[in-house]
Amino acid sequence: MEIDPRSPTWFAVKDFCIKELDTATSALESASMSHEETQFTRGYIKAFRELSKLPMDSQSGIRSVGSVDYG
Repeated sequence: MEIDPRSPTWFAVKDFCIKELDTATSALESASMSHEETQFTRGYIKAFRELSKLPMDSQSGIRSVGSVDYG
């Protein structure tokens, strides 16, 4: 499977990532989170940052993506 960073679908995913990152970063900056919530939110932010970096192939602008087996 390949991700085309110029596709409308990717633009929608990228916009969603940006909104989620903004919301999560704002939440992380609030002093009302517990330690567990802070750790979860940091992981959430990292996951969305990684998702937003997916189509980064310097050759073609398209990145191949394979599935990961966590079992």
